[in-house]
Amino acid sequence: MLLGDNGIAMLRAIRFGPVDVETIQALSGLPKACIEGRLPVLAELDMIKEAPEGFLLKQAGIDFLDAVGSNL
Repeated sequence: MLLGDNGIAMLRAIRFGPVDVETIQALSGLPKACIEGRLPVLAELDMIKEAPEGFLLKQAGIDFLDAVGSNL
């Protein structure tokens, strides 16, 4: 799987958005370096976007979480 458990954990945290890196870290338990390395991948996959107030899920991210049963 391209995203893996870490990517899914980040999407689940961002679903509470808008969130910053520190909030993603607090909600997911992932190290900051992992989060900062994965954010561009999630953006390239069109699952998230960065807004002035923080990171937000795009429809593709919501659809993915729903498809894998990670909807909150």
